[in-house]
Amino acid sequence: MRAQCDLDALPLPTKRVIEVLGFVGTDETDPLLYARPYWVGAAGSGAQRPYALLVEALARTGRVGVCKLALRSLL
Repeated sequence: MRAQCDLDALPLPTKRVIEVLGFVGTDETDPLLYARPYWVGAAGSGAQRPYALLVEALARTGRVGVCKLALRSLL
């Protein structure tokens, strides 16, 4: 098993990037997709307000974001 420092050193260009592919209504998503949800938040003070506006807009419209991101997991 690799050490955490080895994994942190990997050059992943998408390491802290979430690409939003689109938005769909909450009624258009399969509940099975929520079996293992991932929560995200704003990184840094400059991202707080745009993130809060996005969250509020999604809540008001009943939509969710379809995103692509890089995940890693240590077992």
